[in-house]
Amino acid sequence: MLKTMLSSYLPRITDAQMQIQLASSGAVLIEGAKWCGKTSSARQIAKEGCLFSLVLPFQKMA
Repeated sequence: MLKTMLSSYLPRITDAQMQIQLASSGAVLIEGAKWCGKTSSARQIAKEGCLFSLVLPFQKMA
């Protein structure tokens, strides 16, 4: 299933900017709304890496 998801990747406007930032610093913080493609974009651009998920107290839904 993951292979199918990656093969149907739709490039995002921010992909080029993320590549530039990643090349200059070695790490990129990606923030955004749920289900907007953050993880998919990161997996397409990254050669290797770690996935961290941080939910701050004010972001939690009741």
